[in-house]
Amino acid sequence: MMNAFLIYVIQSAVSIAILFIAYKAFFANQSFFFINRIILLLVIGFGFFGPLLATAFNAGITWGDLRIPGGQIGGNTISETLNEFIVRPGNNSTGVSLIGIIGLIYFAGVALQLGKFGRNFYTLMRLLIKSEKIKTGWFTYVLLPEGSASFSFFNRLFLDKKLLDEGLESNQIIAHEQIHSRQKHSVDIILLEILVVVQWFNPFIYRLKKSVVENHEYLADRGTLNSIPDISAYKLLLLKNILTQGNYTLTNNFSYSLIKKRLKMMEKESSRLRMVITSIGFMMVFAIVTISCSNNIEKDESNGKAAQVVNIPENPTKVDDSGKEVYTIAETMPEYPGGESELFKFMGNNIIYPEQAKTENIEGKVYVQFMVDSEGNVVDVSILRGIGGGCDEEAMRVVKLMHNWIPGEQDG
Repeated sequence: MMNAFLIYVIQSAVSIAILFIAYKAFFANQSFFFINRIILLLVIGFGFFGPLLATAFNAGITWGDLRIPGGQIGGNTISETLNEFIVRPGNNSTGVSLIGIIGLIYFAGVALQLGKFGRNFYTLMRLLIKSEKIKTGWFTYVLLPEGSASFSFFNRLFLDKKLLDEGLESNQIIAHEQIHSRQKHSVDIILLEILVVVQWFNPFIYRLKKSVVENHEYLADRGTLNSIPDISAYKLLLLKNILTQGNYTLTNNFSYSLIKKRLKMMEKESSRLRMVITSIGFMMVFAIVTISCSNNIEKDESNGKAAQVVNIPENPTKVDDSGKEVYTIAETMPEYPGGESELFKFMGNNIIYPEQAKTENIEGKVYVQFMVDSEGNVVDVSILRGIGGGCDEEAMRVVKLMHNWIPGEQDG
């Protein structure tokens, strides 16, 4: 369970990194800000659910509890495959595994980020509760002390209380924050904060957050400019807020580099052809990432060949080392007394997870081939593919303990 979760987290982190790099390459310098927001939300959503959905989709196509009448694993013919039996180390495992240490470090980081998120949310709610508020239609103005930064949280606009008594500049600031609120930018921020909790170790998640905030500002700037006649006056307002201490700010995370980008983006021309071409490029990258997350074909560790199912052989018999004819397919295949449930019960009662495998954190699939003779005895046990650490020997030992199978039948 821990391994599967860590694999999901790593897949999510790598996916975010690749998709964010693709966003920066294809969209960061374009001025279709609404489309940019959709792309960024797509990256955020894939960070949450992409690896899970991709794996589930792939699994829905490929897996099932079927009895396969023939197959090939690394070039070795098998007559019939039994369903997989999963063994996990018990509570008697000694020492602390590397996966356990990584898990502890990861969840410690998650706990710290959750604490930070909770503290920030508490601070915001405390400010909201103790401040004077004015309800005007959809918006609630939360009045802050003079000189405070202006920002929005859903339909709450946190404003320097002097803004409500002043003229054009204050109207532009309020209009800017209203656009943040109408376009639900707070939803993006909340989703990102949750993703930061899960992906706290991923440096690309903080770059992604920065890009989302920047794009929010571009969207709010464009919306504000649509309602005022003078773009020059608005640019001066931005410069005033970053260069003048103790004056109003449009948001609480201004930086001089962001101001320069915003001033540049206000008059940047849009190219529809470039947007179409880059969108196609991004979707190709997105498809590759999705396929990579869903690629769960297990490779043969010994020769690199993938496990695959083949058709029933035309000749259902083969000759063993002693020259005796052996059926690979029979009208009635051998069966363990009581069926597969009893077989699994037998294996569960007898398999002991090797100490070497537990110490070295070895896990995987061991493929064992055997034959059932006419008396129901298990013979010719061999390993088709193993993983080492004592697991192969343990699998063979338990298979050899099986006895009194119901023999197969062919032509009576």
